[in-house]
Amino acid sequence: MVRVLSAIEQQVGAQLKTRSHPLVPPASLSIGTIRGGIATNVVADWCEATIDRRTLPGENLPEAIAEIERVLAQLEKEDRTLQTDVEVLQSGPALETSQETHIVRVAQEIARELHLSPDVVGYPQASDGRFFAERGVPTIIVGPGSPEVAHTPDEFVEIDDVLTAAQFYALLAKRMLTEREDAITRQHGNAKQSTPGPGS
Repeated sequence: MVRVLSAIEQQVGAQLKTRSHPLVPPASLSIGTIRGGIATNVVADWCEATIDRRTLPGENLPEAIAEIERVLAQLEKEDRTLQTDVEVLQSGPALETSQETHIVRVAQEIARELHLSPDVVGYPQASDGRFFAERGVPTIIVGPGSPEVAHTPDEFVEIDDVLTAAQFYALLAKRMLTEREDAITRQHGNAKQSTPGPGS
């Protein structure tokens, strides 16, 4: 397994370091767990490892898997006793919403009103936002807290930040819904104006 993981890390890992995105860190690959055998004094006849492969916007799961499988195929060719198999335990595409999208522009306007930074930044962690994006819903990730303390024993969020976030969410929802209602009203108004009258 050491030889297998070393080959994956050296070949695939090296390629990933050359791939970049302006808003998030480079694509990455890390070994999470290694498990195998039944006892220290018994030669293991199997071993498995889990790998965390973080993709960038524009990358896709089939190609990410294929990169690893190509390395494994070469190792199997060099060692006929080696048998490998790749199983995807969990997957989700990287999310990217154009900065020209309407909801992004509205969110930036509200951020300025609340004296917050309107700058668009990347979020290199997983989120439920991808489920909406996969269905074609323009999606942004906005919220209080710091990624530096996420999933730590002392994880916390400042109360003032929570209150500001609540205000931001309320304003964003109100503005988006109001604009939608206005658009529907205008649409109905135009439809009424174009409806032929009696005898026309």
